Amino acid sequence: MFGFLRAKTSSVGSILFPGAHAPRLEQLVTLSKSAVRVELGESPDACHWKASLVHEDWGNAELFCFREPMPAPDRELLERDPRLNEKDVNAICGCRASLELRMIGTRRNVLRDRKNALRFMNAVLGDDGVCVIDRVSQTTWTHAALNDELFHDADLDVQSLFTLHAVADHQGSITWLHSHGLGELGAYDFDVLCPGKDLLAQHNEFTRAVAFAIVEGELKVGDTMPLMRPGGDIHMMSADRFMREAD
Repeated sequence: MFGFLRAKTSSVGSILFPGAHAPRLEQLVTLSKSAVRVELGESPDACHWKASLVHEDWGNAELFCFREPMPAPDRELLERDPRLNEKDVNAICGCRASLELRMIGTRRNVLRDRKNALRFMNAVLGDDGVCVIDRVSQTTWTHAALNDELFHDADLDVQSLFTLHAVADHQGSITWLHSHGLGELGAYDFDVLCPGKDLLAQHNEFTRAVAFAIVEGELKVGDTMPLMRPGGDIHMMSADRFMREAD
């Protein structure tokens, strides 16, 4: 029990800023306001600078200012993200500068470790940044979303560990629902082909239940899991077997 939920995992995130130039380390005043100790380190060739971040409760992280910043997600993906409005999308697409944060979890609880990583990234974001992108789960966090999440001390919800993408046919019917983010934890992502209307109507509860069972190590390939809603059982088949045997 608790499988990958208790595994030692890494968090990687981008903090996006407007314009073409990332802030200098001394401009990140919210780090000291958040009781984060900062130590400038030796910079790799690919970086303008690198710093170590330490917080008594959150742990340790590394912050990088790369010479070639990580790009923002494509506008099409952002526009299809139900957590973002048009103003958010326009602001994110105007970002050409970023800082990158990397953190190795120490709590042996991926939900708590990822939340501490978000705390670090929020401290770097400050008032001048636009958003935080969790590169592992492919989740975009606005100021408002971070404020809501970090207002309380409860562990991160499992749904924040992954992103769902859906592919539709020409009639708009979803033919392929798939996750991103769980595989990067050392578990595995899942696909649902031709999901029915009942399942789609309950997709938040369904995917949350499946994801939690996966990261707990309770749902492995070959296992069957009963669903309370919309009812019935799901059977986990490996993608390799499906590609071999499906017509």
